[in-house]
Amino acid sequence: MINADPVDQLVFMEALLDVVPESLFIMANNSAEAIELIEERQLKPDCIFVEIGMPQVNGIEFLQRAKRIPLLADVPIIVHAREPTAAIAPLLKTGAYAVYFKPYEYSGIRNVLPLFISDDSRARLN
Repeated sequence: MINADPVDQLVFMEALLDVVPESLFIMANNSAEAIELIEERQLKPDCIFVEIGMPQVNGIEFLQRAKRIPLLADVPIIVHAREPTAAIAPLLKTGAYAVYFKPYEYSGIRNVLPLFISDDSRARLN
């Protein structure tokens, strides 16, 4: 998950652990940090959740960079935006797997995570 808000990070972590209790996940405070972690550690996550309005490297720029990294070429990237924006079409065209608009709260994240985490991913994570 790429999000600088500690409350959003906690909500995501609690929801993910509820959906996939044995999951391993990495939090990054911004997109530049996430790209650095991925490249340095050669990480291939099952999916990536990124906030669209990140400092330094925003969600669209992150997508563009991530899709050029061979390790991430087929990793679903879900972009979170607090409200619908004109950037939806460019996000999807750039390679976003999905755009999530609901308020960032536990029940919304808990209900949407199973849509983005495949059964194969869950089996690998468990």
